[in-house]
Amino acid sequence: MARGYHHRPELTAEKFITNPYNPSERLYRTGDLVRWNAAGQLEYIERVDQQVKIRGFRIELGEIEGKLMEYPGVEETVIVVRSEERRQDLLIAYYVSADNISVTGLREHLLISLPTYMVPSYFIRLEKIPLTASGKVDRRALPTIDQVGYASTDPYIAPRNELEEQLVKIWHEILGIEGIGVYDHFFENGGHSLNATRLSSEVHRQLGLELPIREIFQHPTIAQMSVYLQQAKQKSFISIQPAEEKEYYPVSSAQKRTYFIHQYQKVKTMYNVPIVMVLEGKVDITRLERTFHKLIERHEALRTSFAMVNGELVQEVHKNIEFKLERKAELGINLEHDKQKVQDLIKQFIRPFDLHVAPLLRAELVELSENKYLFLCDMHHIISDGVSMGIFIQEFITLWHGQELPVLKLQYKDFAVWEQSDRYQQYIQEQENYWMKQLEGVLPELNLPTDFERVEGQTLQGETLSFVIDKARSEKLKKMAEETKTTLYMLLMASYDVLLYKYTGKQDILVGSPISGRSHQEIQSVMGMFVNMLLIRNRVEGSDTFMQFLEQVKETVFQAFEHQDYPFEKLVEKITIDREGNRNPLIETVFAMQNLNPTVKNLSLSDDLQISIYDFDANIAKFDISIYAYDQEDHIQLDVQYCTELFRSETITRLLNSYLQLIDIILEEPYIKLNQIEIDRKLVKRNKKIEEDVFFQF
Repeated sequence: MARGYHHRPELTAEKFITNPYNPSERLYRTGDLVRWNAAGQLEYIERVDQQVKIRGFRIELGEIEGKLMEYPGVEETVIVVRSEERRQDLLIAYYVSADNISVTGLREHLLISLPTYMVPSYFIRLEKIPLTASGKVDRRALPTIDQVGYASTDPYIAPRNELEEQLVKIWHEILGIEGIGVYDHFFENGGHSLNATRLSSEVHRQLGLELPIREIFQHPTIAQMSVYLQQAKQKSFISIQPAEEKEYYPVSSAQKRTYFIHQYQKVKTMYNVPIVMVLEGKVDITRLERTFHKLIERHEALRTSFAMVNGELVQEVHKNIEFKLERKAELGINLEHDKQKVQDLIKQFIRPFDLHVAPLLRAELVELSENKYLFLCDMHHIISDGVSMGIFIQEFITLWHGQELPVLKLQYKDFAVWEQSDRYQQYIQEQENYWMKQLEGVLPELNLPTDFERVEGQTLQGETLSFVIDKARSEKLKKMAEETKTTLYMLLMASYDVLLYKYTGKQDILVGSPISGRSHQEIQSVMGMFVNMLLIRNRVEGSDTFMQFLEQVKETVFQAFEHQDYPFEKLVEKITIDREGNRNPLIETVFAMQNLNPTVKNLSLSDDLQISIYDFDANIAKFDISIYAYDQEDHIQLDVQYCTELFRSETITRLLNSYLQLIDIILEEPYIKLNQIEIDRKLVKRNKKIEEDVFFQF
């Protein structure tokens, strides 16, 4: 049933008309002019209104014209679409004004209320709008871009002042792209939440100016950021300084909690961070060990152990440690056909670490056949995280090739010492006030319906299901994110919140969301445990539309990212919760948008030695359900870790099918009220092809 246009009754009345043959029905006036052809079929002739399609988006030109007319000094305007040589599907704004008007002002005026794809690429001032004999706009008489003297072949505008030049340089460092113009869009050029954090940090560090993450979303172009920063007050940057050399150093908040959980947890491998690679070709064992030693020498975290001194947990950085690459042969094992044997090999390798003995790192080379090896590496989470593993792989390859790496100005111990400083504690206190307010009152428990009763002594056994949102849906989701000025992460998070609301009936939804914790540029290349957990709490009102709820999620995420430095471990200490020992404190489920690909393939160590990542399931679930989304080139991949002591795989498959069904509903009708969304929670095979193609178990 057609519902009309949100908050636009006049447009609804214009487009949804009474059916003259059945007054109880309404018809939608599409704006297409058609006719019956000789074959008895409807044949499209042309549009009778001003709706056009630009890069997949349907646009009402009249809406742009109306917004442009609101700008002081604009007397007349007309928007057209032109496809000229070397220029495809360009929106061009023609306007009449008594005085010269800043094009920058016009563009930024439109960006306030319109998505970027509706903002014209060119603005052309005319003495008057050409008209036909009947008084209508003569679009054919409007001058072309070249006729009015635009010399460039695209709407690129170079930086016009020192600040814009500095911002372009910072964008280039973060996004890695050339030719950035002042009207390029940060998020349309590869920017995401993690990069936004880095951008905020770099502007702070290099320019001494405050650029909150919220403002990056609100001012996503160089021109807009420049205007904002020119008006912003200069603030001092809380930089991390190298610590003076000592025998022992304090631990970070994250390390402290990890240490004590490790000591009392039954599953001693819960915080192991393993990675498995396949080497194909001739392996130089001496060179392999030498590369490991270079990495250990470079990163103090790989030479760190932990101890209790005078009742306090401390970390000790060793100058020299013994490291030996383990080796063995398992000849005859085939990676494709003997998956269970390979899994058993990996399980045998992943063993508990003694946190009091460095290094908290081990590696093993397993020969499978001539010129084919499994290369296993394992670290403890107390000295590493997901970003650290990426650093480890990239630097390993660089050092293997004999190339030099830039000297690290800071090490992890410097970050841990900085956490103890008075200045940092004052900064964290301001963030604490936000989180205490955000988490006030009775904290929600989702109590997701489980297949098995939750009992004491659970061992955190888990499995992973991988799920694919296909190309068509992915493109629609990305387009919706752009239209709503949100991100894919916000959109998928909002959808997941609605799914939890439907599954549990709870309106107060609390979801954990891990974040890199590297808000300072100085620690981007440092190995260590920086990852932090954000708590995203939203209130679901059934009478709200999905678009209204998305705005709430957007605001909540903005706030959480602006206060991302407050350690999750301190929240656990501060907040009194009455929860059973067999539940994770505060969090039952996690949702994260990962900006790194889940797999890296075909990395070359040399012409005769190739390395690739081997996917495996560590069979650990730290939370009841964790969803990790990866934005791939032509789809979105979701890796879902779940506790097998609570759920069957069939139940998680149904949950994922319901998630896909809910996404379809939202994409079809984004203004639907949340209490009108109906999903089949018992859905097992809503589409046999989906069941076969997108669900597979490692």
